[in-house]
Amino acid sequence: MIALLLALSLQLAPNPPSLDVFGPGPFTNLSGNEQAWTNAAAHVWFGTACILAGYYVAGRKGLRVASASCAAFILVRETFFHGRTPGPEVRTDLLTGLGPIAVVLAFDLLRRG
Repeated sequence: MIALLLALSLQLAPNPPSLDVFGPGPFTNLSGNEQAWTNAAAHVWFGTACILAGYYVAGRKGLRVASASCAAFILVRETFFHGRTPGPEVRTDLLTGLGPIAVVLAFDLLRRG
């Protein structure tokens, strides 16, 4: 099933796959760029809202399923639908998208053990 979805993503993607995490430039693109901060805030909101919606629907199991689904979606979005973006933007997008997921999962793990 995953192979079929990957093949479909490759066919439907408007850009060739690209995930330039180790590209040149500063670590993030947040220095003095208001548009980058707005984009980062949207990614943080999505990463948090997506997994908390899973928790609301199905409890702790829903949180874990939503976390895996949202993380996979973020990686697919960055790889196939962003085109050839520079390294700092890719790193910022991944950190602000996957960071909230990791924080909420770590909080849930520490809280319930």
